[in-house]
Amino acid sequence: MKWVTKDPSYADMIRMKMGDFYHYGVFVSENEIIQFGLAPIARPRVRACDVEVCVSNMEVFLCGSTYEVGVPERKDLKNLRSPDEIVKTARSRIGEKNYNVIYNNCEHFAYECVLGKKYCSQTKNVLKILPMLPIVNVYFAKIPHDKQIGVLPFAKANNDVKSASSESERRGKYFAWKLFEYAVERTYFASSDKVKISAFSNKFGKSWKCNKCNFDFVYTDDAVAVVISRDSERIALSKDKSALPFGEWQTEVADGDESYFISVRTKNIENLKFFKGYEF
Repeated sequence: MKWVTKDPSYADMIRMKMGDFYHYGVFVSENEIIQFGLAPIARPRVRACDVEVCVSNMEVFLCGSTYEVGVPERKDLKNLRSPDEIVKTARSRIGEKNYNVIYNNCEHFAYECVLGKKYCSQTKNVLKILPMLPIVNVYFAKIPHDKQIGVLPFAKANNDVKSASSESERRGKYFAWKLFEYAVERTYFASSDKVKISAFSNKFGKSWKCNKCNFDFVYTDDAVAVVISRDSERIALSKDKSALPFGEWQTEVADGDESYFISVRTKNIENLKFFKGYEF
């Protein structure tokens, strides 16, 4: 796709510049730009899980910036959809969620509407800024009864597991570390061998951090929970809601006849995302 400055036409892909990045949409008219969420500067406090395909006018789309129009190049022509098909596809997805800054963002959406397949030219740049984005990611998982304790990729984690005074504590720590391994890989797209862990003390007691984030984990006999962030967040997990020590953010996880209650001490509730269902 070649980008030029000209008046957009029905079904054109357009983009606006914001710093080193672009926000993309499908132009239908001056009053109908279909896009995967408004530009971040227009939605600074919206969580990624709440971003959806929406419609705005050109003024809202631009947020004071200027726009460029995508002109298909020769290599694009074989996949280029008709204008009516482009607009029909874009409109059919209004209200769709599952936004992901790496794999399913506004550029992916626009290219998929126009050319029928996802594409993002900004992925490398996004990966560079990912460590600077505000996050509070909370993960929950059940401890499997049929899995044995193995060797973790972090030396300090293995030592932490070995220091447990009971088999129940040992399993809880081990699967908490396994959930952390998954959490940091999913959040930062970093393999385990790139993660370096260290312990530190604060007013809450012993906490953990790594070169990617700070984190805290907690476990019961049959479940684990992890929070990762750049701040020193704390997490609690219990089957008794009244036993939770803090409640800036709380949620209930139902599992069959049982319920688990999770709470997180955080000043960044607007950035909190909750993930469950991971299987070891």
